[in-house]
Amino acid sequence: MAKLDVAFNRLVTRSSCRRADRVELIGIFANGGPHVLGLHIVSVFGFGLSTVLGVWLLWGVLRSGRL
Repeated sequence: MAKLDVAFNRLVTRSSCRRADRVELIGIFANGGPHVLGLHIVSVFGFGLSTVLGVWLLWGVLRSGRL
């Protein structure tokens, strides 16, 4: 059971960070809506938020010692 827990921690950490980054990177170069310095403002906020949440998730998994 412990091996299954470690496997799922690794799977969730990798998939959530990759998925969030890919989705936000697609939106950064959107044509419509508000832009600052040529980047879509909502997508930049989303990318930053996904980065913070991904680091938080990774930190929590590393703290538990089951990675």
